[in-house]
Amino acid sequence: MIDQVTWAVVNNVNDLGSSIRIKVNFFKDAIATDPTSALIKLVNPHNTTVQTVTTMTQISVGVYEYNFQTSLTGVAGKYRATVSFVSDSKNLIEDDIFFYVE
Repeated sequence: MIDQVTWAVVNNVNDLGSSIRIKVNFFKDAIATDPTSALIKLVNPHNTTVQTVTTMTQISVGVYEYNFQTSLTGVAGKYRATVSFVSDSKNLIEDDIFFYVE
């Protein structure tokens, strides 16, 4: 089973109207490992879902990305991304991915 998840946002502070790349890495015993599936949901600072659950794109073994396009008229502030994935038939969630939009 996947025992470690790391993530990165290309820029931690982004302008409204920009595309934000979120990269998630999955590991089992320190070796890059693919989950059965990897999904992402994005929530704005008002706790409103702005991107419903959608499939992340696999870049290589254990590496997944999602490009979130913000709106010029969107809400500025701290956004939260929740990544859910399946590993060894278990549904798991990693929900501490945060980034800022100004």
